[in-house]
Amino acid sequence: MSCNPGYGTNLPLPFHNEMGEKFEMISPEMVREILPHRGNALRIDSAVCYAQSNRIVASRLLTESDYDFEGHFPGKPILPGVIQVEIAAQAAILLIKKKYPEMTELPYLTWIKETKFMRPALPGDVLSVSVSVRTKKGDSLHKHPFKFFFVITKKSAGEEKKVSSGYFDGKAARN
Repeated sequence: MSCNPGYGTNLPLPFHNEMGEKFEMISPEMVREILPHRGNALRIDSAVCYAQSNRIVASRLLTESDYDFEGHFPGKPILPGVIQVEIAAQAAILLIKKKYPEMTELPYLTWIKETKFMRPALPGDVLSVSVSVRTKKGDSLHKHPFKFFFVITKKSAGEEKKVSSGYFDGKAARN
């Protein structure tokens, strides 16, 4: 499944939350403008970017027809852990491209550490993917990696439950 159509337009939508924190809604159209992923490889439906506080919260609706559930596992589909990390990595790209618009290259994953999978992500779940930039060393986007932390949650019985979490690094690609 690719982005869910019909969420909004491709216009930047800046808002402030109740704590005065500025955020921007990222529609499915904007997701497709920023990410090069297409078709089954595109794993973000929409997002809310808090660039000033170095975080983004992306969403993904999982459906029975999602390619990722084919054969994993027949009769009891579960979203593979590697796909959860990919969803978080795509959210990180959105954050970096919003925070550093001068960066023309796409960042890529260089390191994954301490990833935990607490409960399964199933068809019908709406995943909330929160990614934060922990550090960025130096002033060069090419020489030093970004360090990220992610948490994926889903609503279950009216409350947010952790699905997975972990750390990864990303670095700007050189052409």
